[in-house]
Amino acid sequence: MKILFVNTYHYRRAGAEVYALDLAEALRSRGHEVRFFAMQHPDNIQCADSRYWVPEIDFRAMNAHKTPANALRVLSRSIYSFGARRALSGMLSDWRPDVAHLNNIHAHLTPSVIDELNARDIPTVWTLHDCKLLCPNTDLASHGEICERCKGGRFMQCTLHTCKKDSRSASFIATLEAEAHRFLHLRDRVDAFIAPSVFLRDKFIEFGWPPDKFVHMPNFNNMPLASHVEMPDGRRVLFAGQLERTKGVLTLLEALEHSPDVRLDIAGDGQLRGEVEAKAAALRLNGAEVHTHGRVSKDVLGGLIDAARVVVVPSQLYENSPYSVIEAFAHARPVVASRIGGILELVVDGVNGITTTPGTASEFAVAIDRLLDDPELWRRSAGGALATAASRDATDYVVALEKLYADVVSGKVS
Repeated sequence: MKILFVNTYHYRRAGAEVYALDLAEALRSRGHEVRFFAMQHPDNIQCADSRYWVPEIDFRAMNAHKTPANALRVLSRSIYSFGARRALSGMLSDWRPDVAHLNNIHAHLTPSVIDELNARDIPTVWTLHDCKLLCPNTDLASHGEICERCKGGRFMQCTLHTCKKDSRSASFIATLEAEAHRFLHLRDRVDAFIAPSVFLRDKFIEFGWPPDKFVHMPNFNNMPLASHVEMPDGRRVLFAGQLERTKGVLTLLEALEHSPDVRLDIAGDGQLRGEVEAKAAALRLNGAEVHTHGRVSKDVLGGLIDAARVVVVPSQLYENSPYSVIEAFAHARPVVASRIGGILELVVDGVNGITTTPGTASEFAVAIDRLLDDPELWRRSAGGALATAASRDATDYVVALEKLYADVVSGKVS
């Protein structure tokens, strides 16, 4: 089967990219032809199809230099990109896939690509990695707190409460984007939506989306499984993820004030990198050991997981099905994670880790210390972590996905 993957970035940036790149590899191993449509970016993995891709646009840089011209460019690219549709049309004129698989397409590619796929009668599935179709601010949050004011399509709430980056203009643009996507009837123009967590599926249904459009397919593990359970030396803890406020990395740093004998490795990049590094430097002055690594390769990340006794996922807002948990489990590492959203479908207290109240530094410190100081609890949790990863087999996932592809191509799902 010929499969087109559509995703904004083409490097291992976050969970959506990890999912798309690893899934493409798994599909190719079973004889499928997989190609990508994305946005050009200096960090992208080299790809022959990049000649078709949309030129890069850096919204963050444009928002930092506000001018009427930049505002117009943001509006013209973030809501409906005619350029992205034209670029995809050029690719599809040279190569026609049997099915298109969408991932993160908002802002840079936009749902304009769906129009082109529909115009050419190419069946589509869309793996949902967040709540962007429900919330103009992407993650059902406002000013760092859970918010569902937009339920029922009341997207103007985003502007009224300046939910997007605490900016009235950014919030207004996000509101326009959400209203435009509602006008496009996206729920009716995609054949099937893949929900990696029951939580995400149920949240869409709660917001009024049709249940028969969703297929629950838990994210798979595509990493080699640890051959055995062995507790590493030292009191090392790892955070791997985007350095954003909602990911709870600052809460994790505060937890070190309660556990100063822990070494914390931080792998990732994002808007808070400067603040995280300044906080880490202050903690080091007070005796804590903190190492910031920035964005790392898959191999380096694997080494950091192996060196850690515990991986921490301190998210403060709804999560879908974080890959950082699955990757830790594959290395037989227990996880301390926030008790919120789809995380609860992965991390089970006393089985493969410990869950804690989101945003509570002292509680995170206690949970981390429990796993570091109790070898029996650690071994039991590490074994449970490995068993959980083994249950998320990539081949099983691909077989189920092949059936879904066949169903949308044949018209059994629409």
